Amino acid sequence: MNTGGHLAVRAPGDPGALALSTAVVEAALESARWSAVTVLAERSVAELFAGLPWAERVRAVDGDGEGTAWRAVAPQAALLLDGRVRTAWHALRARIPLRAGLAGGLRGALLTHAVSPPRCAARRLPVPPAHLQRDLAGLLDLAVGARPPRLRPSPGDGLRAAEALAVAGLEPGAPYFVAWADARPEGSRAPHPSTVEALVELADRLGPGGVVLEGARTLGQPPPGPAAYVPVGADLALASALVAGARLALCEGDGARWIAASHGVGCLRLLAPDAPPAPAGFPERSRVLRRDEGRAHRAALIEAAEGLLADREEGG
Repeated sequence: MNTGGHLAVRAPGDPGALALSTAVVEAALESARWSAVTVLAERSVAELFAGLPWAERVRAVDGDGEGTAWRAVAPQAALLLDGRVRTAWHALRARIPLRAGLAGGLRGALLTHAVSPPRCAARRLPVPPAHLQRDLAGLLDLAVGARPPRLRPSPGDGLRAAEALAVAGLEPGAPYFVAWADARPEGSRAPHPSTVEALVELADRLGPGGVVLEGARTLGQPPPGPAAYVPVGADLALASALVAGARLALCEGDGARWIAASHGVGCLRLLAPDAPPAPAGFPERSRVLRRDEGRAHRAALIEAAEGLLADREEGG
């Protein structure tokens, strides 16, 4: 491939995968291969990019306006990280010369460069999204390497987070732990009661207050004990800013875990007893535990939290 030209990166629609994609975008911005970089992201999740230094390169798109956006940007190459057939079709219709993405079914026929997910006995094997994004970036001469993903809240979102914490009763600048079920564009559900109990246990043992984030799909039950309740609805930017200010995050889904990691916040991911193993991602400050009852589980919870907090102190 020649140097120069305009690259458009289509960010994933999943908030957690979108957070991971920041490593790919920053590798593209620093690469001599591409002289211009534009990021296309769905309007429901594009707000997560607002605090980054390259936020002005982000173009929010709606489902019906995807084709128009591709024709308006008119890049020489498209890096499709969302894995959708529709996006590959719009890129083809816009006559973009290079189209790199995930192969599979009709989608592969629409691409000029593709990565095929590994399979075993005709079954697709799970691949951590961060690894897959790096493989896709390599198709267009981008070396992401061990670069970590990075999110930053915008000044406005940071101010809104501070106001929400004040309404919840926290003193300005007071340290806190946060519990967030998962990151969804339509709004997260409330955390499982056992996650809230773990939050209260950690806050009681380790000092900081506990903050529970509840989204649009809340269970409608206030958190027990001393935990503070902060309704975030479907406001991903507010939830992300609240996580960014926490000393530790308790999450149930990978999306929330990856957003926490992109803010440099240590994360305890609590799995249901019968849940499949959590996929590996990238070098991140996280621990995965299964929800359980009894003294042994509480001891493991405290030990894991203390380890994450110690890692944060050492790493700055």
